[in-house]
Amino acid sequence: MDLEVKQQTNAIYRGIIALIVLKGAMDFITGQPPQFDPNRVQDDHIFPKKHFKEDMILNRTLITSNQSKIDKKPSEFFGDRLKDFGRKKLVEILRSHLIPEEALNYLLKDDLKNFLECRKKAILEEIRLRIGK
Repeated sequence: MDLEVKQQTNAIYRGIIALIVLKGAMDFITGQPPQFDPNRVQDDHIFPKKHFKEDMILNRTLITSNQSKIDKKPSEFFGDRLKDFGRKKLVEILRSHLIPEEALNYLLKDDLKNFLECRKKAILEEIRLRIGK
């Protein structure tokens, strides 16, 4: 399955966003369960476009409008979240975005390549679990 799609109108792109909704993507700032109001939710880059040029679905997730866009490098943004929540809670939040625990190390090192590979495996595993194969 090609998970390198970029267009928001693509069925695979929309399916992955739907999986993130089903996982209950917690707010990165508050750590609280989502409020999926269509006027308050948007998808955004995990590795921001202003620092990294990767625009595929593997580098996107849902954020609520009460979060500012993720403009910091992941090492800064998720480093701050690690201080705010501790590792256990941050891992729980990341998992709700289909980002496995292993990927936290890549976020904290701004390692886009390994992050994308790790997240791809997690998304494919979630798809397999949901379709029962």
